Amino acid sequence: MFISEERFERLQELAREATSTGHRERARRYVRRARRIAERNRLTLPRRFLRFTCDRCDAYLRPGRNARVRLQGGHVVVTCDCGEHARYPYREGG
Repeated sequence: MFISEERFERLQELAREATSTGHRERARRYVRRARRIAERNRLTLPRRFLRFTCDRCDAYLRPGRNARVRLQGGHVVVTCDCGEHARYPYREGG
C-alpha cells in the first residue's frame, strides 16, 4: 500500500468524524487536502472516497444528514445540500 493511499484512508476517516460531529468546514478541508494529494501525485481517489464527497462544494456526504439518496431507473442519485447531483449505476438483483 502506498503512503498516499494510507493518507486517503486517514483523511476519509477524519472527514467522516468531522461531519458526524458537526464540523463541516473541517471535513471540507480534509476532502480538499485529499484531492490535492491525488492531483500532485497523479492518482485517482478511491471509489469509496469519491462516492461520499460532493464535487461542487467538497462536502463529505452523510446520507440523511447532508445528502439525500434515491434510486431511479437503475441509478443511485445522491443529492448534496448545495444542490449538486451525482448518479451511479447499479445492477438490480445482482
